[in-house]
Amino acid sequence: MDINEALKLADSISTDEGYVIDLFPEPIHHDRFSELEDYFLETFLQEFADKISRIVIKMIHYYDAIIYITEFPEDAPRTEYHTMTYQDLRSLPLQQIVNIVQFVVTQGRTSVGVFFPETPFVKIEIRGGDEFSVSVYGIQHNQKKIRILRALVEQEGLFLRPF
Repeated sequence: MDINEALKLADSISTDEGYVIDLFPEPIHHDRFSELEDYFLETFLQEFADKISRIVIKMIHYYDAIIYITEFPEDAPRTEYHTMTYQDLRSLPLQQIVNIVQFVVTQGRTSVGVFFPETPFVKIEIRGGDEFSVSVYGIQHNQKKIRILRALVEQEGLFLRPF
């Protein structure tokens, strides 16, 4: 499958329902949540990036995957990753894939998509910046993938929960 076809299919996955990979088992709706969130972003962001990158490289060894970086904002400083947007990065060495995921989590100027083209389609979207999140779409239709992803997420001390 070429990257254009994969991107089209990845975009077709409904984002109305899915899962989030998070530090917390349930959403927190407290007035002081931003204080806690800021603390974790300042203190544990690199550790979170390490965990997410380990989950990604394990999942792409369970299932065929296409990995891509979305576009950067125009005002983003140029990086080595600017030339890699919307290309299939799966054939890169694992350390380079880890570096890309960690860059997105810690620097937050773009996002990484991990698309699993085996039906039913599943997409992991790692967003940096103000919309920081790790979301999983389409997985609710595949119990085996949920089971494996949940085990990998729990192994890292994180939570996989519906949103």
